[in-house]
Amino acid sequence: MLGDFGMTALYDYNEELSEVFESFYRSVKHPYLMKYIEDPVIDKDQATILFYLLKEKELSEKYKHDCILTVLLVQAALDTHETVNIHELGSEQLKTKRQLTVLAGDYYSSLYYYVLSKLEDVSLIRVLSRSIQEINESKMNIYKHHKKRIQPNVSDLKTIYASIVTNIAHLFNVSEWSEVIEEFLFLKALLHERFLFQEYAQQGKALNFFHNAQSGKTSSLSDSVYLETFNQYIEDSLQNLHVLKINKQSMDTYIKLRIESLMLEYQLKEQCAVEEG
Repeated sequence: MLGDFGMTALYDYNEELSEVFESFYRSVKHPYLMKYIEDPVIDKDQATILFYLLKEKELSEKYKHDCILTVLLVQAALDTHETVNIHELGSEQLKTKRQLTVLAGDYYSSLYYYVLSKLEDVSLIRVLSRSIQEINESKMNIYKHHKKRIQPNVSDLKTIYASIVTNIAHLFNVSEWSEVIEEFLFLKALLHERFLFQEYAQQGKALNFFHNAQSGKTSSLSDSVYLETFNQYIEDSLQNLHVLKINKQSMDTYIKLRIESLMLEYQLKEQCAVEEG
């Protein structure tokens, strides 16, 4: 998903979390798929937040390991399916890659179902199923709003970026963390998508949201207006996070340090891009 610049300086992963990452890459490694598509990327913030959350409860090491692993596999399946190019044209090689990308997403889905079956936790199964449903519904809301003539809601974006983790927080009765987690993951996604749009003209979910929110007001927006809109949402999110608190010092400190690191990361990236240009 997103980068983890400077994370090792902020958080020295313990053996438990490192083992989860190793399990993930062992699980998704498939010799045939590796020839055509890249390995999915772990969002280490998502994993670390889950780790902090699960530490609040008296759970076995195996349960924590498998719970985080399952979430990473769910996210990999969602992210991979989203990269599929549905355009019918293209070379046979592109068509093959498209078909294999679909299969890879399905493969990751089968892996998380397998891990879930070993956990035998019906409540977690329900939470993840509901999260996947909510994410897909929110994606449809954002991409199809212009056809429905209905204004999109920023809550759809936040659902896509954070609902898996926030729903697990509710499951384990740590609901007071959910608002901060949601806002942080929202901010992180905005920074990442803004950079990709500015430097590579890549259109992500946030930009589709901005465009459809303007449906009926204007036929199109300039790049500068889109960037200004990104900046406004980023500023609003930073202000929200400044107010929101978590009643767990280690988690609160982690979020604050990551915000500082992310802001520095994207400032440096933009500066390098300007210098190279």
